[in-house]
Order: sequence, then C-alpha cells, then structure tokens
Amino acid sequence: MRRWHSTLALAAALGAVPPVPSAVSEELSSPGPLGSALHFLNQMAEPGPLARAHARLDNDASCSQCHDTDEGVPDGACLACHAVVAERRVQRAGWHGLTEGRCVECHTDHVSREADIMQFDHMAFNHERAVFRLEGAHRDLECAQCHVEHASPESGGWQFLGLAQACAACHESPHRDALAAECRQCHGQERWEDVRDFDHERDTAFALTGAHRALECSACHGDDLTFAAHGIDSAVVTAVFRCSACHENPHREARFTSCQQCHETAAWRPAQFDHAQTAFPLIGQHRLAECSQCHRGEGDFTLTGHEGQRVAAPFDCASCHENIHRDPDLTSCRRCHTPAGWQPVAFNHETMTDFPLAALHAGLTCQECHGPAVGEPENTFHARGAQCAACHADIEAVLSGARFTDTLGHAQPDVHHGVIQCEECHSTQDERTHLSVIAPRCIACHTPSHGQMLFDEARLVEQSLQGQSRDNGGRLTTGPFAGLRGSDLLHNAAAWLTTPGAASSD
Repeated sequence: MRRWHSTLALAAALGAVPPVPSAVSEELSSPGPLGSALHFLNQMAEPGPLARAHARLDNDASCSQCHDTDEGVPDGACLACHAVVAERRVQRAGWHGLTEGRCVECHTDHVSREADIMQFDHMAFNHERAVFRLEGAHRDLECAQCHVEHASPESGGWQFLGLAQACAACHESPHRDALAAECRQCHGQERWEDVRDFDHERDTAFALTGAHRALECSACHGDDLTFAAHGIDSAVVTAVFRCSACHENPHREARFTSCQQCHETAAWRPAQFDHAQTAFPLIGQHRLAECSQCHRGEGDFTLTGHEGQRVAAPFDCASCHENIHRDPDLTSCRRCHTPAGWQPVAFNHETMTDFPLAALHAGLTCQECHGPAVGEPENTFHARGAQCAACHADIEAVLSGARFTDTLGHAQPDVHHGVIQCEECHSTQDERTHLSVIAPRCIACHTPSHGQMLFDEARLVEQSLQGQSRDNGGRLTTGPFAGLRGSDLLHNAAAWLTTPGAASSD
C-alpha cells in the first residue's frame, strides 16, 4: 500500500495524473503517513546538489547513471566509475576489499556541494583492516600526512582510498634502487633517520675489522660512489669492495693481486710485509737495512708511505753496492762477499786468484801488499796476476823504494827482479837471504858497473841478516855487524873478486 501511495504521489507531482483534491492535499501535508510519503517524494523529485566530486552529474539527464527504480543506487553504478575500488573488491584487498556492505551505507550524496560523502570516523578507523598495521612513528602521524587531501581530486585520482605499501611510496629512497632487499632489513619504524641495528658483517659482504671498525659511515660512503645513504646528504651506502675505491693505489702496476698480501686493516701503516715472500729474502746485514736504503725510487712501482719511492729494486748487488772491481770476469759478488757482513770479505787468495800465498806471503796482511786504493783496482785488495814487480818495484827504477826491496836487504841499485823469481830466494819464512842457489859466485850478478855491493857471498850464506836500511845510512840493521857500513866490512875498493877472509872461487 505504501509503495502505491508513493508512486501515486510521485506521478501526480510529475503531472502524470490529475491534480490531487484539496482534502487529500491537506492529508498529504499533515505529519501523518501520507505527509511523510509526500516529503520523501519531494526529495526524490527535487534532491539537493551533488558533492563536488560528482558535480558533473548534477543534471536531470544523468540521474539514471546512478539511480534505478528498484535499488535506488546499486553498487554496480558506483563501481562503473570507481574502477580501482571495483578491482580491490574483486581482489579482496585493502579496506574496500575486506569490507562487506553496499556503497550507500557509507557514502551519501545530494546534500551539498561541500558535503563530506565519506561519513565515517577517521579516529575510529582500524588501520589493520587496511592490511597495514601502524607501528612506531607511523602511529603518531595524522592521516593526512600520508593520505594527502585534495579539495578536488585530479582526474583519475582519489583520496583516502589507500596507498601503496612500499616504503618508497612515502619516503624518498636515497639508495637509487641499488638495494634489492626490503627497507625493513635495515630500518625500523621507531625512528626515521637512524637505521635499525645495522650490522656491517651480517648485512653486507664486507665485514668491518681493524681500523675500518672505527670509521664513520661517511668516511667510506662518500659523495662520489654508488648511491646516497639515508640521512647523509649525497653520500653513498654501498661502496665497491675494492681497497682502491677508498685508498689510493701507489703501485701503479698490477703486480699484486691482493692488497692483503702486504697490508691488513689493523693499521694503515706500516704494511705487514714479509720480504721472504719475494724473490729476495733478507738475511744478514740486509735484514737490518731500512726499506728506503734499497728502494730509492728506481724500481718498478712506488712504495706506500715513502713519498713516491719505488718498491721493486733489481736483485743484483751493483744496484745498491758500488762495483770497485771493474773486471768483467768477476761474475758473482758471492764468490767473496756474504750478507753476514759487508767487510771483511770471505776471501781465499789461493782459490780466488792466480797467485796463491806461500812462504812469507802466507803470513802477511792484505794491507802489506794491497795498500789504500790508488786509482786502479789492481793496486788495491782486488789485484790479479802473479808478477812480483806488480808490488815490489825495482829500486833502480824507483829509488824511493818499494815495500819489500826497501826493507829486506836490497840496497841500491838492485837488478834481482830482472834475473830471478822471488820464490828462488823467498821460499820459506826463515830470516835468511842470498842462498847459494842463486849463483855460484856473486860476480855472476854483481859487476863493477854497479858500484860496491853490500854483502859478502861467503859469509852471508851462513849469517842471518835482515839487510840494510836506507834510513840507517846503509848500515846493517841486524846481525853481528849491525851498525857497520857494509862496504867497510865486506869489500875493499881495489877489486870485486876478493873480500877479506873470502875463499878463492877458482
């Protein structure tokens, strides 16, 4: 019955039936059932303006887009325009997908242009029904801080419909999409700026050890690397896991496959370097040398911390030690020298030279033959050859005297060197001179052209005389006749062939 009256009143209002009599009109305007029906029909015939979001439909020709004669405003009419909501209801996602009921139970219209057609209490809204639990700092936010309100949503836009749940939908990502893992791996919801309990060893492939552990994040994650770190302007989160990404490579050549070969993170300098790992282990005096004593900037690549000095030095002795021998036949310093000590050398005169030391030579020091360097190596400790005259000059040629001829009985002038070998006289270390093996008579060597000789053939064979010294005025220095001039003692001026007490050689 009520439906019939409503229809009749609506038809009359629209002119589809004759005017209603005045008596009936009074009844319809009364507070009774008939008056209420009329008020309802008036609202249907002349409803209020649509809300701003639906204003484009506010004309008589558009009523049927939302209304029908059976359900009023069916959900299908709403969802025909609100396709995103329709999709979520099909997917049962978000608030609309999880909420049962018709659209008109929450949303009404025809109230006014500025009317709020949402009609639900924001403060009472249970965010868990939106499948996004508010925790930590999210709980203290105003709805509009995430759900930005627009007085008039842009075409195709919406408000309070729901946001994407990815962190980057609200928070700017400073990582520039370089992190594949979720933000929750590092960040919690308690604070925005500080990451949550970040463990460099657990959360990355580069554990912090040694001096790395004490560094600030920005010391490695600087402006010029891969992507920005949250809370650090233009700094980066992930640095390349190469030492040279942060540390300048002073070696300049790919000689080392790993920095850890020499360096460790406990301290940047000095490097934990074991020279035994190279082709030149350090032994003896080399072990005590400073690195820069050998690595002087002349090798293949620089040495960290030594102001551009080079690491690799050639492995030949002459690269550090001056070669004084100047003899191409000396191919190995190790024949004489060892790293145990630079001087003296481990030198064997018999095996390392062509002049084995025998007789008196065996008891001499090197300096007695090899004096201070006088220019050429053969005059120093490194002489070669077996010529006596190389050391013992003929006094006839050098009157200032050489070492042996000046001290062992050869007074001026002396021509022994040109006639005999030293070993013919100096065969032992005994203190004796002029053995009879030299010649049967002195006259065989000593002729009057040389002046008076200072010895007696017959007597000197038996006597132990050291000889005469020019510093003692030609006098004998040892023996029974020490202090006497030899010419007074042995020879007279008349003839060479006889001497006092000498036997005839005939």
